[in-house]
Amino acid sequence: MRLSSLPLRVFSLQAPPAKVLEQARKALKAAAMGMLNHCGRTGVARQNIACVATVMLAAIFFVDVVNAQVAEPADYKLDNFRSRVPERLSGAKTVSTLEAWRLWQAGGVPFIDVMPQAPKPKKLAKGVFWLDKTRDNIPGSFWLANVGYGRLHPDVDRWFRSRLALVTAGRKDKPILFYCLMNCWMSWNAAKRALEYGYSNVIWYPDGSDGWAFENYPLKASYPEFPQTPEAELATAR
Repeated sequence: MRLSSLPLRVFSLQAPPAKVLEQARKALKAAAMGMLNHCGRTGVARQNIACVATVMLAAIFFVDVVNAQVAEPADYKLDNFRSRVPERLSGAKTVSTLEAWRLWQAGGVPFIDVMPQAPKPKKLAKGVFWLDKTRDNIPGSFWLANVGYGRLHPDVDRWFRSRLALVTAGRKDKPILFYCLMNCWMSWNAAKRALEYGYSNVIWYPDGSDGWAFENYPLKASYPEFPQTPEAELATAR
């Protein structure tokens, strides 16, 4: 039996969205069942084929573990920000990459990138030149750095409120979308915080710029915005 005759596809595992994991699971299961059926019909190399099929079934189990759902917490996430996130945020609308793309194309919805970034130190050694790092994010986004931590310094909280009021023109019913990276709790925290601020049309895009790049949608180098808060206070707030 040749592998080329099996219903098996090759998938990219570079930041795979949930749909790719599900496709991989189905393909592995189909391939394993195909091997076992072939073994039963022909009786040829029964032991070897059964062994390969077992490995494939084990791979299915691995995919299931990777794709396991995470329970939505009652409060903000305070640590392990780069870990699997829930499938939803209560009170907000969760969107896929395709849905986020359609919102972006239509325009009118502010996209808020909350990727964390170290701010410029208040005291630099003489002669040291500081240059904020850029990151490739969704074009037209407002990159509000460091607002996705579980706890915010009061100054950061006030700054975040003021920036949201600015990008929504003071309308708390205006749709507003939050994102970061895939499996990043920063966007979940920031979207949850916007709900607590009273925004009624919060959109959470969990796949973030990783999911966006995976679909070859455009990205643009961007600089972050920072609240005017001393670095030491920011560190304490985290």
